[in-house]
This record gives sequence, structure tokens and C-alpha cells, in this order.
Amino acid sequence: MTYVITFILAYCSIVYELVMAQSLSAFLGDTVLRYSTTVGLYLASMGVGAFLCRGRILRDSVNSLVKIEILLSIIGGFSVVYLHLFDMLSPFASLFFILSHSLIIAIGILTGFEIPLLIEIRGQEKERTTNLVLGVNYIGALSGTVIFPILLLPKIGVLTIAFLTGSLNAVGGSLLLFKGVAEMRKGFPFLLLANFALGLVLLVGVLFSHPIGAFFIEKYLSG
Repeated sequence: MTYVITFILAYCSIVYELVMAQSLSAFLGDTVLRYSTTVGLYLASMGVGAFLCRGRILRDSVNSLVKIEILLSIIGGFSVVYLHLFDMLSPFASLFFILSHSLIIAIGILTGFEIPLLIEIRGQEKERTTNLVLGVNYIGALSGTVIFPILLLPKIGVLTIAFLTGSLNAVGGSLLLFKGVAEMRKGFPFLLLANFALGLVLLVGVLFSHPIGAFFIEKYLSG
């Protein structure tokens, strides 16, 4: 189960960054620069997250990771919506640049927490599995980089992809709760309810992504 969760989380995290890069290419132009900047900033932020994952966060690994996934669903799942809002509400281009790249940093930092926490969780079940967790994580990331341009982007667009990926992130958080080791921990009912509600909202977003996208395009054109 841990490896399945690792695969899902790695897939979601890299897809968020691809969504951000593709969206920023539309807003700011220069596709190569946007992808390069997004990936570089994302990797650096992952390093910061891994460095910060220590102490109580690491000791309470399951609950910590579930909370991380809730935050990633909120930030990554609605990332395209945030970009549209930033574009509409930011009076200066520099402010939009700062706010949009702050999303990349936030997703990167939260993603940086995932691997140390997953290694800790798997270590509680079986020793010396760090290499397997890392391997599955890399394969999950690879699947995201392949599926995004070939299957997702041509068919459903970045707004729908973001909502769909956020809901998948919520599924990953729910699977963590039902592994058994977290069921007796404090906060289980709240975390389960939060994951369920968030996943439901994001699925509604998937269903209504076309009207939402049309609304932002109309606002953009009228502005």
C-alpha cells in the first residue's frame, strides 16, 4: 500500500508543476523559460521541504503526511484558478509574477516533505526500504511527465487537469488514513472528513471546469 501511495503522490506533484509551467507559458509567454524556471524552482523548494522535515513532523509521520496532502490538494488542485485570480486582481505584472511563483515554491516545499515521511512510514513497517520508496517515487514522477503531454493536456486542458490531480491527491491522503496505523491517532475523523470534502469539491470542479474556464476567459477579454 505504501508504494501505491508513493506512486500517486509523486505523479500528482509533478503534474502540478507541469500545469503551472503550461499555464504560466500562456500568461507570460516564453514556454522554454517558464518550464525551466518552474522545474528549477520546484526542485530547489523540494530541497527546502526535505530539510525542514524533522522533529515532531517526522515522528508523527502518517498524520503529518495526510495534512501535507490536504494542503497540496488545496494549493495544487486550485492552482490554475489562483493564477486567473492573480491575473485579474494584480495591478502590476511583477506582483503576478511573485504570487504565481510563490505557488510553485509552496508546492515544491510540501512535496519535499513527502519522501522523508514516506520513508519513515515504510521504515516502521519494514527496514531498509529507502531505495524502493525512492524508486517508486521516480517512476511515479516519470508517469506524470509522460501522461500529462500525451493524454491529459490535448484532451482536457490545464484547469480540469489541476482539479483532477487535486482530487487524486485527496485519494492518496485517504489511503494513508486507512492503512491502519493512523486509525487510532488523534484527529482521524477530522482528517478523513477534510479529505472527503476536499476531494468532492475538486470533483465538482472537474465537472464544471469548462464553465469556470469560460468565465475567466470572458473576464480576461472584457478587462
